[in-house]
Order: sequence, then C-alpha cells, then structure tokens
Amino acid sequence: MRETSVSQRYARALLEAAESQKTLDRVSRDVAGVIDLIDASEDLRRLLESPMIHPKAKREALTALFSGKVAPLTLNFLMLLVDRRRERVAGEILRRFVAYLEEREGVVTAEVSASQPLSQEQKEAMIQRLSAYLDRRVQLKVEVSTKIRGGFVARVGDLVFDGTLETQLQQLRTRLVGV
Repeated sequence: MRETSVSQRYARALLEAAESQKTLDRVSRDVAGVIDLIDASEDLRRLLESPMIHPKAKREALTALFSGKVAPLTLNFLMLLVDRRRERVAGEILRRFVAYLEEREGVVTAEVSASQPLSQEQKEAMIQRLSAYLDRRVQLKVEVSTKIRGGFVARVGDLVFDGTLETQLQQLRTRLVGV
C-alpha cells in the first residue's frame, strides 16, 4: 500500500511539473516510450530493480540511454527517482502518470479478455457502446484468454460487462427454467 501512495505522489508531481513547464505533451510521449522500454527490456528492469547496483551507476546508465531522447524534465524525473531510491517502482509511477492524464482528459481504459482476437469492427463497436454507456471516451486494452470459451469480458474500473458464452447460456437456462 505504501508503494501505491508513493507512486501517486510522484506521478502527480510529474504531471504538475509538466503542466507548469508547458511540456505535458512531450513528457506524456516520453513516459509512454519509457514504459514501453521498461516492458520490453529485461536488462532495464533489472537495472532499475536491483538494490545491488549503485545509484551513481544507475544515473550514468539512464543518462546514456535517455539523454537527448527525452525532455529534460523527464530525464530529471528519472534521476530524482534514483536519488530518492524509488527507481524500482518507476514503471508503476509512470503508469499512474498516464492514468492521471487519461482521467483528466476523460478517457477510461476498458480491459477486455476475449476468446479470440477482435476484428477492428468489433473493437469499434465495443468502444462506441462502452462510450455511450459510460459517457466517457473509452480505449481498449484487449488480450486473448484461453479461459474464455466464447465471447468476452470487459472491465472498466469496478464495472464488469460479461458477454461470455457461458454467462449467456446460464441466463437462458435461468429464463427457461424460471428460477
């Protein structure tokens, strides 16, 4: 729980700093790129998470990796995380930053688990229906799950939209039996 509150504070601080410096668009692109890099690179994750690597070495590695490629504010923020020994939760902090930015812009993310990949038409229809229901802009994060035999489950925060074949059959069974 403590890491969550730390992540929230740092993410809000980055958002406020980017706003005050009028670099929010650039920083948000940088953050998305850094998140992608952390997700893709096992070496970078190990560098950030290892307590055995000296902070000076981490600073040098991050400077070599990101200098000239991200906004000065983004690089300074990463250095601050290293200085404050928060680099191991950098991914969580940066994801919270993105969530705060999306929340502010009225965008929600629907996490969709489907039995098979969704076509572009299916994605657009789902976005349209969820947006109308929630009265907010919706973006989808779709994953294929072998646990679902047919249909999909969409989660937006605490709301769950269950369109699985099993649920539909259960509802039909209940109506037919009258239970």
